[in-house]
Amino acid sequence: MSDFSATNTQDTSKVRVMVVEDTESHMLLAHAALERFGITPIAAVNYNEAIEYITHNSCDLILMDLQLPAKSGYEITYEIRRLEHEGQKPRTPIVAVTAFMLDDAAERCRNAGMDDCVSKPLSIPLCQQIFDKYLPEANLKAQLG
Repeated sequence: MSDFSATNTQDTSKVRVMVVEDTESHMLLAHAALERFGITPIAAVNYNEAIEYITHNSCDLILMDLQLPAKSGYEITYEIRRLEHEGQKPRTPIVAVTAFMLDDAAERCRNAGMDDCVSKPLSIPLCQQIFDKYLPEANLKAQLG
């Protein structure tokens, strides 16, 4: 197994990334990828957990599964955007992470208020692209160490 260590110019313990994912194996993959950057993600497995967290806390980025039990990632995003608007909070980047990248997925994600849409699984290179685009000031890098 390769040993990765994060080399960042910022304390990554202050970078808050919430992963909204109900499938244990996908959550474990997301955690493993994010930990390579020195980030311990906030985990939410459903609508209630995601909204409970975001109501009382802030985060720098949300990685959102689309197919969740009870309420979808689209519905969670609508509610997060409503809470941000009503509370005059800054807009949190939300990136959909889906196993089913259909032709209209990106458009549906944008219409729901998401900023981007990527295919599962989350890999280190994919995380790097997301961080470079949505958290450039954090200068997050995972390198072989």
